[in-house]
Amino acid sequence: MKGLFFLILISAGGYYVYDAQFSQSNVVPNIDVSDLQNNPASSNSILDFAAAQADGLCYEKSGMTQEGSLYEGCFKLAQSLIPGCKKSIEPEMPALVDDSEVFQRFSLKMMNCIVPLS
Repeated sequence: MKGLFFLILISAGGYYVYDAQFSQSNVVPNIDVSDLQNNPASSNSILDFAAAQADGLCYEKSGMTQEGSLYEGCFKLAQSLIPGCKKSIEPEMPALVDDSEVFQRFSLKMMNCIVPLS
């Protein structure tokens, strides 16, 4: 009986740590690209938006599947590259972006940095 209680306690603790770690990283900024002139987006929110696309990019890169080591390796690598890519790209960006072409250029640059498709 003590073993079962211990197992439940460890499982609950593991879930809490997992949920706390991944629920924060899955917050995607809400950016209205069609109205950037009236509601400019910060450089940080654009890079966060682009980084949040890692799952879909790795899905595409791995042949439209989340099964297997290719997807897992891609996603883990993308997550590890995010801080460095943000650090190298953000200084090139204006603090606020109010143009869709600028938004697209830096979003694509970030996505290509974390998940190079070639």
